[in-house]
Amino acid sequence: MPAPGRLDARAFLSGLADAAAGLEPSVVVPSTVDPLLLTVWLRHARLSAAAYPLARDGHHEELAGRLRVDALAAAAANLVRFRALAAVEDDFAARGIPMVLLKGAAVAGSAYGDVAWRPMADLDLWVRDEDMPAAIDRVETLGYRRLPEVPGRPAELQRRSGGEVVFAGPAGTGLLELHYSAFQGWWIRRTGAPDVAGAWERAVPAGDGRHARRLAPEDAVLQTAFHVTVNQFGQAPLRGLLDIAVTARRFPLDWETVCARARSWRLATTAGLVLATADALFDLGRGCSAIEALAPRGLRRALVRRFVTLESILRGRDLTRSHARHAFLLAMVDRPRDVLRLLGRTLWPEPWWREARYGRPVGPAGHLWSMARRGGV
Repeated sequence: MPAPGRLDARAFLSGLADAAAGLEPSVVVPSTVDPLLLTVWLRHARLSAAAYPLARDGHHEELAGRLRVDALAAAAANLVRFRALAAVEDDFAARGIPMVLLKGAAVAGSAYGDVAWRPMADLDLWVRDEDMPAAIDRVETLGYRRLPEVPGRPAELQRRSGGEVVFAGPAGTGLLELHYSAFQGWWIRRTGAPDVAGAWERAVPAGDGRHARRLAPEDAVLQTAFHVTVNQFGQAPLRGLLDIAVTARRFPLDWETVCARARSWRLATTAGLVLATADALFDLGRGCSAIEALAPRGLRRALVRRFVTLESILRGRDLTRSHARHAFLLAMVDRPRDVLRLLGRTLWPEPWWREARYGRPVGPAGHLWSMARRGGV
């Protein structure tokens, strides 16, 4: 996918982040830009709705006209999803079920200047383990249909990995996911130590008088950085980086706290790579000096940059479709002994893990045979 040159991209994306945050853009779209080619690239990067205010306020009429369709579509879809969220939120409030908004549901309504500029594919809600049965019952009562388990990801493993329960919403409202944690998956369970309980307690109201809460800005930045990394810079990484940039513009982030938590959670490499990339493309301003201390160095930096560069992100390279994703995730682990732990537990998981995965007691040899036969866990 063709992309702007690095210097042009940084200036353009920085202005895009300003406009998306509802601020005066630091740049305008050059009149010489090809609006058709830029629209195609923005749509591929899933940034077209967010770029609309930059084109509109910069009086680039042809580009704004092309992007207006995307902004209107995002506005219509988000209107439906936020109405659905309001119904769930009111129901949970009436029954005393706490909830924390994640991803688009949190950032669209709090950091972006207009909810239309941050499209959402689904609604992501974090509830506590002890509240999950009641939450499942309530969303089903509201007309949501629980989707079948993904093969190889039974419900018990989803619970233990901090995963999610997925529902299809009524009347075109899209998917709703109830998450057991803000940091999900076996990669983080085997290699990191995020303060999940602390993140829950630090969550702040999603708005005046709201029952729903959202992560504190410092925790939200780290959660987004983790999400970008664990998806190997696939699934619209520029939108995740934009979320970080818009959050940094709208809230008084304490970057020293972000970096301290990244280190204590063993997510320093992850945060360092993602935040340095966000700064290089979108300009995070005063956070730069703190972020630089986290950035991968030496051999690790060289290894990571074999998989992820500014150019590869702008081109839309997708590691999730290649075996390189495994090496990338290993390179992102902070401590060498955690690499060994991740590899060891992948090949020889605990007895409870094997029983939950296969639905019956399975020995180590049976698990290895299954991996060899299926090509993965």
